[in-house]
Order: sequence, then structure tokens, then C-alpha cells
Amino acid sequence: MKMKSRRRIVKGVALSSLLSGALSTQIAYAGSLSVSAPNSITFPATTLTGAPQTLTTNVPGLQVGDTTGTGQGYHLTVQASPFTSTNGKHTLPAGSLTLQAPNAITEKAQVGPNLVANPGFEDPYADWQLYASSSTTTVQNSYSTTTVHSGKYAYQLSASKMPSGSYVHLHQWIGGIHPGTHVLSSLFVDVTQLSNSKILYEADFYDASGKFQGALTSDTVTSTTSGWTQLSLQGTVPAHAVSVAIYPKITATATNGQATVYLDDANFQESGSGVPAGTTNLVTNPGFETISGVGNLFVNNCASGEAWKNTTGSVSFGSNGVTLTQNNSTLVTRDQWLPYRNEPLTIQTTFVTPANTPVSAGLQLWQKASNNYQIVWQGDENFVLYKVVNGTGTPIAATGLNGAQVNQSANTTYTLTLTLSSSGALTGTLYSGAGSSGTKLITLTANDTHLHGPFSASVFGDTGPRFNQMIVKGGLPQSWGNYTQGTVGSSTIVPTTVSPFNGSHALQFSAYNVGANAAQFWMEGISVKPNMPFTATGEVWIKTLRGVHLTYQIDWFNSSGNYITTTGANYSSTTNGYMPIRLVGTTPANAASGHLALVLGDNKVGGYGTVEADDMSFQYGTTTPPVAATGAPWAIDTKTPVTLLSAPVWTGMSQYTVHWPADALKLTLEPKSTYTNPSSSSTTYQSQLTYSIVSGP
Repeated sequence: MKMKSRRRIVKGVALSSLLSGALSTQIAYAGSLSVSAPNSITFPATTLTGAPQTLTTNVPGLQVGDTTGTGQGYHLTVQASPFTSTNGKHTLPAGSLTLQAPNAITEKAQVGPNLVANPGFEDPYADWQLYASSSTTTVQNSYSTTTVHSGKYAYQLSASKMPSGSYVHLHQWIGGIHPGTHVLSSLFVDVTQLSNSKILYEADFYDASGKFQGALTSDTVTSTTSGWTQLSLQGTVPAHAVSVAIYPKITATATNGQATVYLDDANFQESGSGVPAGTTNLVTNPGFETISGVGNLFVNNCASGEAWKNTTGSVSFGSNGVTLTQNNSTLVTRDQWLPYRNEPLTIQTTFVTPANTPVSAGLQLWQKASNNYQIVWQGDENFVLYKVVNGTGTPIAATGLNGAQVNQSANTTYTLTLTLSSSGALTGTLYSGAGSSGTKLITLTANDTHLHGPFSASVFGDTGPRFNQMIVKGGLPQSWGNYTQGTVGSSTIVPTTVSPFNGSHALQFSAYNVGANAAQFWMEGISVKPNMPFTATGEVWIKTLRGVHLTYQIDWFNSSGNYITTTGANYSSTTNGYMPIRLVGTTPANAASGHLALVLGDNKVGGYGTVEADDMSFQYGTTTPPVAATGAPWAIDTKTPVTLLSAPVWTGMSQYTVHWPADALKLTLEPKSTYTNPSSSSTTYQSQLTYSIVSGP
């Protein structure tokens, strides 16, 4: 600040910021509190007039970090040292510096997970599709182990003989994006050849009906690069968009376009916000990443077709099961499963032979029509274990190879099982009677690693067999349990790797033929404290809802295990990808535990639905802006800290910015107390501004 009086100037009055108060050791749960501010705030230079004067200046936004969960609450304070001349001999009186109250608090968006599947191309050829607009273009694609940005592999894409205006791109579809959110996306490229062509990275957005909604594009590469360069784009998801296609694209700018480009480390992230980031998530296995223990993943009485696809031949469903009504008939479950580490995948079916026997009846781990493992009791009464790869079936174990057949009786109940371990160990068994507790008739074993799944469960055969039960057993997500209320025709649990929201797994669960007032629960129990503000969140992809709805709920219990009440929300519409779900409230006064549950059910008869879930959480605290203090404007140079904001216990925001109105900082200059140096053309005064975060309610 410059001021003139008797031709002398007070110059450069400035406030320097001092950061303090990161009290992480005093806060419950992990994380810390932080505050960052500009290094200095300067008043404009002014000339003294001999009368009282005021100077004002703007206060830049203050960045506050709260990754503690605000378990004890906190106060944000400010204090300024008295304005003192730089030689230390003269000080403005206390109360000269005042500050207006903040006028806004905005939460900083938190960057979400990378939604790109196989972003580093570490799983050869998975999740990405190649497309060329011209049939005359020569396209070559392979994986490089020498030219890589990170990891073991990068994708190599080459195109030649491209007509002008034609293009080649490698694309991936991503569902479950959220309209209005900010997105960041990038891809690393190494362009080693480029002639009559250009390369860019693009994201195209689409609504639920597949209609184009808009695009984001990166800068265009028009020459070879000397190593890896990152192509980036950012923007906002259009209002009605629910999916996006991302792709690097080679476009011919003239006849005979040519290019060779290496691709690696793709990224697509949405920005969002949530509860304070450091709050402990009480859900033990929130992303269903830990698979431990074997249980029933699918149980079906084969009485109705909701859970099935009839891929060949014809079948007839009835109250006592499904009958194959044509030779070479196949029935396949809509859901798919995988063996996990030490948890093998077992499929089991019970069937009744017709009056005319022998007849072919089989069970298969069905990857697709041309790729599967089969155990079949053939019409010649041989029991055979097949692998089918690209449509060609090869016996890998059979009773007939040893001259031993298994006689088949008419109108008799039998059970088939087929087990596959993650190491490729196959076991097929035939029992007489219902279930594997019956008499074992024959077992075949083999080892094969050609097919990796995921697999559906399938029954097949010729006219006559009636299948009345299908059970799938495999690895269960640790800490989560399944519960059926009332009559549910069948349920499915799939720790899926096909379309997780985050990480390697998500939970897919289904309920079929749901009876009146019946429901299928999938839940985890947590211990809680009473009278605690909480936020429970998750990501769900509601794929099918017919006559049922999804409920996200918490059932509360006291220390004796007695039910208290339920907090919940219903969802009755399908989604085109993942969407966030959320419960906010306070735990009941006498609560000791809660069952965090996803439920498919209704009060109608015959409904069914399928849902995927991921990233489940239960955290103490709610996302609430801190409370602004009253009494502004405040004198902040009186040696007493002034409270700007307070975060009550278990409330707050993880990252936010504090904003002030224009000219929020005011300095008052009185002629009698404002000293200027007679031997200098100007005098500089300074003050030190200190922001502190104080723990406590």
C-alpha cells in the first residue's frame, strides 16, 4: 500500500499466510486436517491524506482438507499479527484489520476410479474392439512386450492402404456414467509411423436408446512422436448420457494413409463427492474382492423359464421341472460363474429318465455354444467327459474307452455333477437318486486349461429327460451372506469379473419367480455405535426388474439381537450402467449392530430381477458444509483467534474451498497512528496471517 502525507509514502502493506493446525493425532479414525492459502495478500499502495482512510482487498479462496471423518469436529480460526513497519519500530493499533464472513463453501470433487477395463492391455485382446471403416484398408494388430509405457504389454495397431477420409479405431464401451459429472480421460501413444493420416483420442457419449449425445476429443497428432506422449481430454457428461465409447482413432487425410501406433494406459474417470474420505468403512469386503468358502450360488427348480435361455431344440416347463421335447435340446442359465483360486466351481442337476431308455442327458459348463466342458450320459450308455473348443468336441475321459458302460433305467431319478478347479481339474460324476448323497455310479476325471470362462450352467440331451433341479456351487464373497424370505423360485449369486465398477469383482445377484411378500436378501453384518450420524453408499447396476424392486436398507438390532427398525430406500427402474445409492441418518439409540442389505422383492407374485453391486460402504459422518460463525466483520489483529467455521461432530466435507465476498479484508488507517519515515519516500507495513484448525466440538 502506498500512502502520501507531507510528501511521504507508506508502501507495500502486505499480509503473509502462515499454515498451521494439522491435528491428525487428535482426530478419530485415519487422515488429517489441512489448510492451504496464498503466500501473500497485498493491499494497493495509497497516498495518505491526513484524514482517516480505509483500504480493502480481496481474499483468495482457502483450501481446506478434511480426511479425518471429523470424528471430534473442528474449528477453523484466523488470527493476524498487528501491522508493523518493516523496521519493527511502529505498529498500527489493534482492530485496524477486519475480515468479512465467508459467503460460500464449495466441495471439491473427488476423482473416481478408472472405469476402463483392461486399461494397460495386460490381458491380451480383452475388452477392446477393433473397427475399420473401409474394407480395402489393411489392418494389423498385435501386442508389444518391448515398446511399453508400463506393465508387460502395450497394444500395437497398424493401418495401411487407407482411402482418404477412412478411419481405423480401437474402442471400448463404458456404461454407468452419470450426467453432469466432470470427466477426465487420457491414453498414452507412441507413434512410430504416420503418412497421409492423423491420430487423436475421442470419447463419444450416448443416451439409453443409443442416440449420440456429444463428444470430447484430444489434440491431434500429425507426426511421429519420439517416445510416449499422453493424449488427454476433459469435460462434462451430457445431460442424458449414460454410456461412452472411448477410442484412439487413425484417420486418413489423403489417399494411401498409413500409421503405426502403440497404445497403453488408458484412463476414464468421473469426478464426484462423498463422505469425508478418511472415515473408516465398516464394511469388511466392500468391493467383493475377497472370495472365501464354498456355497450355493444358484438354486433352481426348473419350473419356469426366467432364469434360462433355450438355445437349441425345444423344452417344456412345468411344476415338476423342465422336459426336453426335441432331440439336441439345450437349456442355459442366464448367469455365469468362475472357479476362484482354491474354490472350485461345481454344477449339479437332478433329472428323471423317460419310459423309453436309454436316452442322452448331459450337463455342461457353457462358455458359449462352441466352447464348453460336458459330462454326458449318452444314448449308448457310455459316460463321457468332453471338451468342446471352436465347435469341435473331443473326449477327454470316457467309460467306453475301458469297455465299461453304465446301464440306464426308465422312470428313474439320477444326478449329474461337473466340477472345474481354477487349475483346470475336471471331475464328472453320476449318482442314482436325487443329489450327491445318492449312490455313486461312476466318476471321470481329466485336466484341461483351454477354457477359462466365465461359464453358464447348461443341461442338454435328446427327447425325454425331465430336469427338476439345478444347483451351482462356488466361491462366495467373504463376510456377505444370503437370506430368502418367503417363496423365491431361485436365486443367483455371481462374484462377477465381467463388469465391476471398481477393482476386479462385483456382486451380481438375481431372484426369479418371487412369491407374494417374498424377498431375496444379500447382506453383511456390521457392529455400530448408537446415536451416530452415518452415511451408507454403494454403486448398483439394475439390469432387470419385472414385478420386483431393489431396496437398499439397514436393519438395526440391539445388543440382544432384537430387531429395532429399518432405514432404507427403494429403486424401481433399471439403469444403463452403475448408479450411486445412498442412505444418510443416525443410528438408533440402542443399536449395537446393523445388517447392510440389498434386497430384491415385492408384494406381487412371479417377479424377477438382476442387480450388480460394488463399492459398498458404511461410514460414520455425513457430508455437510461446516457452519459459518456469526458476528462478522471480525477484528483479526487483536491477538485472539477468530473462529471462521465449525464442523460439528461427525459432519463435514472431505475437500472444500472457503470463499469470501469482494473486498472482504479491510485496513483502517488513522492519521495519528500511521507512521511514515521522513527520510524515505515510502514506508512498508506487514502482518502475518495464521489459519489454524482446532480439534474438538
